[in-house]
Parts: sequence; structure tokens; C-alpha cells
Amino acid sequence: MSKPRRLKAYEKELDETLDLEQLAATAGDVYNIYAMNTDTAVPNCPLCKQRMKNHGKYERQYLDVISSNIEKPKFITLHYLFYKYRCLNEDCELTLYQKPIDFAYENANVTKRLENLIVRYASYLSYSQVEQRIKSSVTKQAVGQIVKRWVEQKDIERGDLFYTPRVLGLFSFLWDDQKRVKKHIRGYVLVVDACDKDIHIIDVLKEISTDEITVLLAHMEKNKIEYVVTDCNDIIVSAVIDQLPNAEILVNTDILFDSAVDGFKEIIKKDAAHTMNVDKRRLLTNPSSLNDFDVICIKNVTDAKPRVNNGYDHLNLLRSILARKWDITDIREWENQIPIDCTDEFGLTSLYIDTYWGELLNFYKRRREVTPELYEKLKKLDLKLRSFKLCSDEVFRAKVLYLSKIGEEIKESRGQWRGVPYADVLNMLDTLLNEMED
Repeated sequence: MSKPRRLKAYEKELDETLDLEQLAATAGDVYNIYAMNTDTAVPNCPLCKQRMKNHGKYERQYLDVISSNIEKPKFITLHYLFYKYRCLNEDCELTLYQKPIDFAYENANVTKRLENLIVRYASYLSYSQVEQRIKSSVTKQAVGQIVKRWVEQKDIERGDLFYTPRVLGLFSFLWDDQKRVKKHIRGYVLVVDACDKDIHIIDVLKEISTDEITVLLAHMEKNKIEYVVTDCNDIIVSAVIDQLPNAEILVNTDILFDSAVDGFKEIIKKDAAHTMNVDKRRLLTNPSSLNDFDVICIKNVTDAKPRVNNGYDHLNLLRSILARKWDITDIREWENQIPIDCTDEFGLTSLYIDTYWGELLNFYKRRREVTPELYEKLKKLDLKLRSFKLCSDEVFRAKVLYLSKIGEEIKESRGQWRGVPYADVLNMLDTLLNEMED
């Protein structure tokens, strides 16, 4: 290839406004900027390595954003001026060639930085609202295509080799749109490095399915996974038993308490429907956090509602056992002593105990292998995500996995996808929620 030649004439002020490393602005105004590759040298043929010649000068237009201010972005049309080259070797199969670009994906008509902004907007706005926000010819259908392509590209960038944690976490979550007449429920599996104190989210599986888990594990060195901590989801547990026969399964006992709380809420709904909401909240609060007045208010309710009283006492007994104030094996005794008038409401908790007794014991035996705050952190993440409206799988994965990684290398130096730090995901979600309120 001949020696690179730099553009001699360019508009310095426009060039600083454009701020794209590969390009130099040559003309334009505040809404249209013309720019060329700073390297105008004629390349050698990438196929046969022989000389090429200029075939002609062309223009391609991209929609772009040149302001980093999220609230007041400035959209322009970028007129990219470039040369195509023809190989001088008559036997070469390559006909026309143009130098690759970094500022946009192949066949895209928007720049990468505008795509980043579009995906960010789409994480809390509808596609129609995104179309209105960017005030351009990008339709809502195009927004959907851009989001899908953006996530697919990030998946490609992270590669096929994932970091393999010694303790893998697989947790199922369900989201639905409460505002719809026909509720649309989606199930996801959050995949985390469960032994890391600062946990990393490795992936989001778009379905709670054996196939999705099988594909995930194909990215890892399965023989290095010693423990899998999960919740009481039969699909996940069965898939782990099948795919990781040498790993020890730990079923997180916190899920027992959540199912018991759900059961107690049903008791309150049926037997204490007309109780003041503040007293209902007191009934669901850890007794150690209550003051004397709270205790009196709860006693007034439980004295008048025998089934609420029975459920309340039994729920708090389970709370004490899981807080390790009792021997964990007392969970069996708790199950056997479920009040007869509360068996339906605590039935799911009882089923979990019967089905996963060995795995529940494993969880307590291996507490040193698992971050104590793991489930609490995941529940906090779940609550944050529920602050957003129901969205497509691509938008959901963008929020959790990739938006906080913009401007960073996706993979580590060893070529592995490490995942996203939990704290980074939460900070990004907080930022998006603030933007949504504005």
C-alpha cells in the first residue's frame, strides 16, 4: 500500500463538533456535515495484495448525534465521502473495494453513537416515543430493528467463551404488564457469578427452558463448576442435574420465605380484607423492626382474626429458622406443624421443602461458598426492573447486560466474557429511571 496521505483541507470547527476519530469534516453547517476518512492513501488489494486504483468518489448519508447531552442531543446528517478502489490484477476475484469504517455498522444508516442513544431511549420509552424524541426519519419499526441489531452485535462482541465461575447462580424471574387487559407474562433466568463478593451478571436467558440453559453452559468449561445455587424452579434444577452431574445443587432457602409470605398475604386478603393498609404492612414486617405501638396494633388484629394470628405466628417461626436462630433441620418440623386452617396458603412452601430438601440443606452447609447478600441483591434488582414497563427481550437484555458497558471493552484481555458488575447495572437502571421521570 502506498504511503498514507492526510487531508490538507478541513473545517477545524466542524471537525471538533463532529468528533469522530476516523473522519475529518470538510464542509457543512450545523445540520449537515461532510466528512472524509483522514487516510486517503490508495490501499493494496486485501485479497491478492497487489496494487489498486481509484474507481471513483461516492457519498453515503448517516443520521448522527453530536451532543453528549442526553436531554438535549443535537441530531445531524453525516455525509460520508469515500473512494472505491478497483484491483489492477485481472485474475483477482475482487471487483470493487472500500475501506472499512468504525463509526457505523455495515449496511446501517445511523452511526454507532446514535444507535447507543436510541437503545438507551428504548429502555424506558416506547418505540413510537423514541421516534418522536430523535426527530428524524427513523421510524418506530426502524427503532425496533436497531435495538435488535445492537444487542446481536454486542452478543457477537462478547464472543463464545464465558468466564466459568466456581459457583454458578441461576435464578428465575417472571414479569408481567399489570396494565394490560390480557396480561403478557415473560420468564427470564438471570445468570450470575454467585461466589464473587461483587457479583457479576453473566447473562439473561430469554426463557426458563432446558434449551436456553444448555446453550449457556456450552459457553463455559462445565467441569470447573462445583456448585449451582438456584431457586425452586423445577426446569432449572432438572437441567442442572442433566448438564452438570458432578456439581452440587444449592437451592436458596430465601425462596421458601418468599413463598410463605405470598401465602400469608392470601390469608390477609381473605380474612383481614378491611384491615387498614398500615396494619397489613405491620403484619408483613420483621417483628425485630417493630416498636411497642406497632406490636399493640398487630395484637388488635390477630386477637380478632384467629387465622391471621395462626399464619402470622407460623410465618415468623419460619423467619427465625431461616435467620439461623434455630437449627435448619427444624424446617421439617415447621412443615409438619403448619396450622390446619393455613395448609392451603402454605402449601407451596411445603411442596418446596418436600421436593428440594437435600438441596436446601446443601445451601446451608455451603454458605461459605455463596455471597450471603446474593438473593437480597437479586430481589433489589428485580424491583428496579419492575419499575420499567414490559419490553421486548432485546431491550430487557440491553438494560441488564450492555448499556452500562458502552465505551468499554466487552471482553477481558484473556478473551472471555466476564459479565457486568451488579453495582454497574443498578447504577445504570437508576440513571434510566431518572431520565424517564424527566
